[in-house]
Amino acid sequence: RRPARPASPRPASPSTRSGEVKWLHGHSVPHRKPDGAIHWHGVLTDITSGKEAESRLRTTQYAVDHATEFIFVISNKGTILDVNESACRRLGYTKQELLTKSVLDIDPDFPAAVWDDFWSAFKQNRRVRLETRHRSKSGDIYPVEVVANYILHEGKELDYAFVRDISERKQAEAALRTSQENLRLALAASNIGLWEWRIDTNEVSFSKECKHQLGYEEHELADRFETWASLLHHDDRDQAIAYAQNYTAHPDGTFLQQFRMQHKDGTYRWIEARAAFVTEPDGRQVRLLGSHIDITERKATEHALQFLSTGLSHRTGDTFFGEMAGHLAAILKVDVSFVGRLLPSHPPRIRTVGLSIDGELHLPLEYDLAHTPCEGVLGKDIAIIPSNVQRLFPDDRMLADL
Repeated sequence: RRPARPASPRPASPSTRSGEVKWLHGHSVPHRKPDGAIHWHGVLTDITSGKEAESRLRTTQYAVDHATEFIFVISNKGTILDVNESACRRLGYTKQELLTKSVLDIDPDFPAAVWDDFWSAFKQNRRVRLETRHRSKSGDIYPVEVVANYILHEGKELDYAFVRDISERKQAEAALRTSQENLRLALAASNIGLWEWRIDTNEVSFSKECKHQLGYEEHELADRFETWASLLHHDDRDQAIAYAQNYTAHPDGTFLQQFRMQHKDGTYRWIEARAAFVTEPDGRQVRLLGSHIDITERKATEHALQFLSTGLSHRTGDTFFGEMAGHLAAILKVDVSFVGRLLPSHPPRIRTVGLSIDGELHLPLEYDLAHTPCEGVLGKDIAIIPSNVQRLFPDDRMLADL
């Protein structure tokens, strides 16, 4: 008969009286009595805490391997000591392959000559955040953000690096830059300037287009509230400042006002300002975002129409056209202005019904339409000849007399 052998250690998981499950490790040996009976002597050890630690370790390892970030453990020589599965999948290598490589093998932008200097600075700073690129096994190169952490573990200097693929972020940044450039070009083409006023700190910033409207380069005007106030026309200053202050204290409706600002050449430009408050995440309204539009030409047109309306409201007949010619000459700042009637003759002739020369009204006159600037007006809404009029129409008697 073969002698009994000690029982192999085997863990078991019985329940306690309270129902709690425990992990036990048992070890026993047989002992034969003189009467031939066999008694077993053994020891049971509670290994619950060890089993729980193993479970936590497996859970942690699973979480690390499947983390969205790529995790590397790197030696002070740059070799890869450990890596999670996410990094392996993104780089296209097996774990065994990556453990034979170094940082220099996967980072095409990291020159080998600077590794020692990098590690010395890294050791001193303990934590480094940087952007670089990684190269996969297939040759694909993509941008990454690296957060490197210096760890001294059991006498070994290690870099625990957390890496994130930022390809989508870079694409979004590029799209945003393109969008901002398109907006800048659109604003420049439309002559719209942008500004921002933080009422809690009184900080003001003006876009380049805002300053260009007044003839200044970007560096020539300080981004300050006082800059805006100092350039206001003296007749508009008090009202414009009071409006702005009242609106920020009681924002109701749209911020909208018009005022004159002094151009670098000393003239004044009419500006229309529109703005609205931006609501911050915490509900506060401390930033007023606005625009400046140069409406000088529009104001000139309005003034001209008002001038004509006022000056001609009581005129009739030939007197009306004579006064109109005088007013047009004053508004357009030209030496000669006239209103003519096309006569039913052949060849066609023009008879002036209002003629202003050098600010004085003159008697009507007639002239042939052919070979004159007025010939180009017939059948058209408007004809503009900006220069060289006498050279283009040498046979025009009126031009020759002028």
